[in-house]
Amino acid sequence: MKKMISLLVALGVLIICVGMAQAGSDRALCKQAIMSFTEAHGMQSDDNYNVVQLTEEQEREMRGLIRRGVASANKVADTFLDAIHHQLRFEFRNHLVRGWELYLDGLETESPAKQIAGIERVQKWEAFKASRVDLLYKSIIE
Repeated sequence: MKKMISLLVALGVLIICVGMAQAGSDRALCKQAIMSFTEAHGMQSDDNYNVVQLTEEQEREMRGLIRRGVASANKVADTFLDAIHHQLRFEFRNHLVRGWELYLDGLETESPAKQIAGIERVQKWEAFKASRVDLLYKSIIE
């Protein structure tokens, strides 16, 4: 009986450790996605928020950042997002990630309408984030 209890306790500790490791991985992936998107956004304007014309190399780099952000974001578990805030999964997936996907698709297909639709979604994410910046910073970035 003691062996059975010890085994169950060990199994419980293992499950907790795996869960903590997964949460750490999700946090790192989420942070990487947000930082990639932020860097891509920063490439498109100067310090005064004026839009700048990118060279072909800079545009390739920006597209790579967006792709990296999307790839990282798609690996983040829904349970991680749900644990931070009940709306985060929807806002993160449907506004931030989908917005950047649309924007990238618009660049690649030369569709200003898709680019604008993407920007509008990202702006919705920004509005969500603005009112919860402390929570998101402590949970993801810090």
